[in-house]
Amino acid sequence: MIEVIGKRGTTFFLFVSAITLFLGGCISAQSFPHRARAGDTVTISLGSGQFVTRNNTTVVYTPDNDPANPVDLTGDVLAIFRLYPDKISQVSLDSAATGIPFIAYHEPWVSIATINLPLGMPEGTGTLQATTTAAYPAGTGSVNAVTMALEILPGVGAPFPMQYNYGGLRTGDVTDLEPVPHIIVYPGSIWSTYGAASYVLTVPIRKADGTPVLDQSIEVIAEDLRMPSTQSQVQLSWYRAGDTLTINFVSPTGMSGKELRCTIALHGSGGANPNQFSAPPSVNSVAYYDIDGNPVAGANPSVRLFQ
Repeated sequence: MIEVIGKRGTTFFLFVSAITLFLGGCISAQSFPHRARAGDTVTISLGSGQFVTRNNTTVVYTPDNDPANPVDLTGDVLAIFRLYPDKISQVSLDSAATGIPFIAYHEPWVSIATINLPLGMPEGTGTLQATTTAAYPAGTGSVNAVTMALEILPGVGAPFPMQYNYGGLRTGDVTDLEPVPHIIVYPGSIWSTYGAASYVLTVPIRKADGTPVLDQSIEVIAEDLRMPSTQSQVQLSWYRAGDTLTINFVSPTGMSGKELRCTIALHGSGGANPNQFSAPPSVNSVAYYDIDGNPVAGANPSVRLFQ
């Protein structure tokens, strides 16, 4: 059993993170907590932009009583990671979170940023503004258009320690929650219906020293679109021959084209000799079939490496 140990506010951090998923992928209108001291840790929701990271995101705090002197918090962002609901929770199965896949064409998650407020923050009310170059799905809105309320209280706080109990007291690293380099395979024909599909991709994978990477270090993860995936019973399989990776989708009842999305990630992406994508991926060929197994037309998927 893992027990989270922290100062007052630990439970609220987890609770407010879950609350963001009730919003159907929208961006939060305020930080959490919305009142904090200099030195405290706060969190904000950044919505469901594709691969929002510390490298492409800035955060600025503007005090209401001194708007001409904003505080750049970009260097104080500890981590940006995705938050998912429990797959068998009411949030995931019956709430607005089930609407995220229909709008954004990805699983029900939102990006969360944790920020350690620096000492010397101006006291009083103000707003946080996050800006990112990450792309957002059409119709979902972008964090760039939203300001979030935050009041700085008197006194000096302390950052959330990220301590937990697992065979003894340990301190975690919140950056371990961030996505590792990965490839997303985007479907080409999202509004069509298929019984099966096969993608043949070129995906060069090597260790940093150029030596081969075993198949057991590769994950090909189907996108779980909740209700559509439940109805279509989509199954994914894959196999690899050298740099060629073949991904097969099959549905006994017929699947929407938007369900033909998956992510390729690697175990062992850290350390002195990490596994890595050694060159950009590409699409070699694609085949689509109807529910009776007959070949049908369809557009090529697209592939993108995020790192």
